[in-house]
Amino acid sequence: MLKKLITAGALSMAVCGVSFAKNGALDIMEWALQDAAKAGVAYHCAGDSVHATCYFKNVDGFLFQLKDMRADIWLSDNEVKQEVSGNIAANFGEDLNQFIPKSFTCNSVSALKDLQSNANGTCVIKADVATLHLESNTLVESKSFRYKTMPTLLVQYIAKVDEFSKEYDRIQTKYENDLEALQQEAADMLDDIDADIDMLRVSQRNTQHEYGCGCNSCRSQSQTYAIEKEIEQKQESKEQIRKSYEDKYDKIQKQYEEEMQNFSDSVVAWLSQYNYTMQEARVYVRANKLAKSAFETFAKEYLAFNENIPLSKDERIERANEKKRITAQYYSSLEASRAGGMTFVEQSPYLAPHLKKSLQKIVSDHAQLLDPNAKKRSVKILITPLDSTAMNLGDEAQKMINAYNKSRGHGLMKTFFDIVNKYEIKSVRVWPEN
Repeated sequence: MLKKLITAGALSMAVCGVSFAKNGALDIMEWALQDAAKAGVAYHCAGDSVHATCYFKNVDGFLFQLKDMRADIWLSDNEVKQEVSGNIAANFGEDLNQFIPKSFTCNSVSALKDLQSNANGTCVIKADVATLHLESNTLVESKSFRYKTMPTLLVQYIAKVDEFSKEYDRIQTKYENDLEALQQEAADMLDDIDADIDMLRVSQRNTQHEYGCGCNSCRSQSQTYAIEKEIEQKQESKEQIRKSYEDKYDKIQKQYEEEMQNFSDSVVAWLSQYNYTMQEARVYVRANKLAKSAFETFAKEYLAFNENIPLSKDERIERANEKKRITAQYYSSLEASRAGGMTFVEQSPYLAPHLKKSLQKIVSDHAQLLDPNAKKRSVKILITPLDSTAMNLGDEAQKMINAYNKSRGHGLMKTFFDIVNKYEIKSVRVWPEN
């Protein structure tokens, strides 16, 4: 739900599944929250066609609770502004709670001009020991924007996304129902035949018992033979049912794959209208208390042991030595994590050479955030495209589909990192001037 409300850019919002209504800011908010209402999330919205606000009751999770959540939207002909904020009450235990986010505030502004929709988004996530600040600037270009207002485009996107959603659900439901019906039909037929076979075997045993040996043995053998033939015919029928099941299953699978291919083609064709550029993204981590808190959590048992009990000289020496050992263990763990991250980046088969070097620097910088003696308390990461070439959303979606159909995991990873490798991701001392 949060992703729906803060995603920057009109197209990005539509692609990610944001639901908008037919008219005005209040309608937009209420339409967007329909799924939340079905999931049992309680909220109240108020506003008009220009500005709407929704307040949420606390949302309980497994180990956390979302509290004081609020979402706002402002809508005009050529601009959409959104903001969502809230607090997080974690239940990971006293030691870990300080590392868990306590609050978040995210907003975005999407502006439409001619054939372009430009979106700027920010998100600030705060914990007791650190703050994460995210910024992004994206651009979507399409001829379909011509002579359109933002509300008009949103309604068109809503209708298309809703159409895709319903079609996908229809295909999946039909496929699952057809398979279930086929399995049930085959199971019922096999059960009936097995029941017939059981009855025939009972009849066979009764026949043998009734006629026994002697003058009646010929009649017994004749009837027993007839029953055996009938059982064989039943077994052949079972094989025919299994063969029929496999044929029908293949037919259902083929139909499903054809329908999914047609569905994918229609989605790709729609996305092909849009060219997307991530112009810049910034990640800023401020961690003034992180290193001290991480070390104290690591060494908690030592720090709490006999803390208020007077110690003899020998005990103080032993305590000092123990502190040295714990400190050495902490730095050993920290170095192992840093080295593991550096090695992972260096040996990654997916990362381009220009990213390996810069990402290793980022890994090293983040390790220093956990080092009490490093005095490093912040990291700035800048993400920019290597060139100004826009990314066609349809082309990229087709690559993802092809990779999934071909090799699933490996193919998807490679396709994803092919996109990542088009960007420069580096640690910087100061932000560039715009």
